[in-house]
Amino acid sequence: ISLLFGLLAVSCTFCAALTITGSRPLAFLAAALLAFNPQFLFVSSYVNNDSAATALGAAAFLLVAIELATGPKRPALRGYLLMALLLGIGMLVKKATLPCLSVAALTILLTDARPLARRLRALGLLAAVALLLASPYLIWNIAHYGDPLGLRVEQAANALLPGPESFGGLWSYFSGTY
Repeated sequence: ISLLFGLLAVSCTFCAALTITGSRPLAFLAAALLAFNPQFLFVSSYVNNDSAATALGAAAFLLVAIELATGPKRPALRGYLLMALLLGIGMLVKKATLPCLSVAALTILLTDARPLARRLRALGLLAAVALLLASPYLIWNIAHYGDPLGLRVEQAANALLPGPESFGGLWSYFSGTY
């Protein structure tokens, strides 16, 4: 299944690059940069959720590319609903997808030319659909861990690991140690 998600990620990357640039050689280059990345090849060869997370990111890239390329020619609500589907699945697959998918959702919101009130209604619908899709997982987390994303259990599991303060602060950690 990871291989299928990897193929989906490469296909979405190709289609997104083709949509943005209109150049098949550049689209093949973008897809090849992903497809032949050694870590991506390795991750696509065993069962994990990283391949699915990559596929979700590539699908968001494609969705944003389509929305930017088509502009006001089609209903913007469809883009919001598709983004809600990606966010809902992202919450179920891997929490690490949420920052990338949130940036994609923000891009769709900021490039929408409709009046602000309509965009905000569409954003509310996006949030409602995404939360509805992820609600079984969120409810389960609340019941078992006390918060919707299970962050308390992650903090407890990582409590003994050294943080950036052990390496001279954030700047020193990210510019050197990390």
